[in-house]
Amino acid sequence: MRKSDSVPLKKVYAAENDYLTKEEKEDTSSYPLLSEVSSVDICVFSSEDMSNLIKELEILKTTLSNNQYRHIDEIIKLARACEQNSEYILGFTPFATFLNDMESKTISSNEIGG
Repeated sequence: MRKSDSVPLKKVYAAENDYLTKEEKEDTSSYPLLSEVSSVDICVFSSEDMSNLIKELEILKTTLSNNQYRHIDEIIKLARACEQNSEYILGFTPFATFLNDMESKTISSNEIGG
């Protein structure tokens, strides 16, 4: 999303994505940023967080199945776009209705190198 107008550039979604919510896991030291992702609230990261977030996602990928792995790759792609532009933020939301409400404002992934 752009900081100024909060319009999503792209959305990615995977059912049963509780592997992203690390706040309830014993070892959050490997995932300090992902431990902030909640199953009950929206979590937003700025472009300054992307380098560390990408590292955490890469670590997380090594523990996942193929479908989950692909989902993490999609998130990493968005994180890299955010990393390149300080006007972008990356948000995680457990609210599917929020994603559906934003549907008409979504920009094609081709516009961010997808």
